[in-house]
Amino acid sequence: MGKYISFESRIRYNKYILLTILFYILYNFSYGYNHNNSFIDLRINFTHKQEDLFFHENIHQTYCFIILLLFSLGIYKYELKHNRDKKHIHNLTTEKIEDKQFSSQKIKLFDLFIIFLLVLKEILIFIFMKLLKDLDFWMLELLIMYYFVSRIYHIKLYKHQIFALGFIIIPCILKIITIYLSSINNHDNELPIIYIEYKWLIPLGIIIYLFLIIIEAYSLTKIKQLMDLRYISPSKILIIYGLLGIFFYLIISVISTFFKCNEVIKEYICGVKGENEFFYENIFLYFKKFEGDLYEIFIEILSNLFGVIFFSLNKYFALLVIKFLSPIHVIFLNPIIFFIQKISLALKTMILEGSFFKNPIQNAKIKLILDALGDILSIIGFMIYLEIIELKFCGYNYDIRKEIVERSELESNLERTNKSFIFLEDGDIEECSNDEKSEKSSSTNRSIEFKKF
Repeated sequence: MGKYISFESRIRYNKYILLTILFYILYNFSYGYNHNNSFIDLRINFTHKQEDLFFHENIHQTYCFIILLLFSLGIYKYELKHNRDKKHIHNLTTEKIEDKQFSSQKIKLFDLFIIFLLVLKEILIFIFMKLLKDLDFWMLELLIMYYFVSRIYHIKLYKHQIFALGFIIIPCILKIITIYLSSINNHDNELPIIYIEYKWLIPLGIIIYLFLIIIEAYSLTKIKQLMDLRYISPSKILIIYGLLGIFFYLIISVISTFFKCNEVIKEYICGVKGENEFFYENIFLYFKKFEGDLYEIFIEILSNLFGVIFFSLNKYFALLVIKFLSPIHVIFLNPIIFFIQKISLALKTMILEGSFFKNPIQNAKIKLILDALGDILSIIGFMIYLEIIELKFCGYNYDIRKEIVERSELESNLERTNKSFIFLEDGDIEECSNDEKSEKSSSTNRSIEFKKF
């Protein structure tokens, strides 16, 4: 197999990739995760009330963005102190350069708009995944991301990357099959899939999702540009990101507290239950669940403490992945995380229930297999694109970075071995090829020659 395929395991900054995945999984585990409501929630349930608090996701997100703001402010202050300390040991020229770079870190109105788009996308995708699950053609984001990256950084598309972009067609086909399977015996499900009940939602949902991943691809690419060309630090970006997140989630929580959910969508996105009514979020019902129960308060604080820490660390290391690698590396993490989540849910449900599913929808097993297979194939496609997998046939590895570097070094060595230097009697040094060397060295009896290796 090594003759045709090899793996590049020594990826620079791979620690940031691993930490981003780790903290996202731990964040999910702190607040809870499920897939199609077919499994036992992937979280620790300390008490029965904790299961109800699981649905107060907007309030939990508000907590996350508050701590993210404080976390990024702490990092920013540390960076300021570190830069001041460095100036004491640099000369005046270096200080001027650093001052110029620091002054270029000013956040402009357009920068705020870019970060606003990222927060808006996160809020909308959160709602989308509850209401229109299975319509998320996230694998197409590689193609969309390449478009923006190539426009900004003028990156050429090579043969192995064309192969990788074509490879993602297979996960798209599997996703279409999954949508079709969802339509079979839909009324037998405990909760019918809404886009099968209202089929006009299928094309609309796909268009909306494509719009959302275009927003994400564009904003992540521009954020990379802010860090590379404008010297804006990840901590400063996270400060704005945290402020906007707090603002939007507070507004959503307050407004939805005073409005009941529509009868059509209440079972899909409105998990907060009153006596005979459903809410997308309700601040009063959230705090009412803690009345006179110090243990519940302690458990909720403990759960949130872990959740907000893991959330902040995930966002920070994700920005470092963008800064030191590329935005494409960030979306490469999506299928890895999806696959880990599905496997973890199935294993936990199997251990506790003796079956992979708790409340399976129709064709749940085959849909899970297709989803997992789509994740695996997408991971392979991303790894080929990012040159983690090297295809050693049909010239697919000719333009990968490693091969280009090796050819460059070989050509450089050949060029050096074909050149010599002549020490002339007036003290000058003249470079010449080996053919010229013999002529010039014979023309003077007092020259000294040595060969450069």
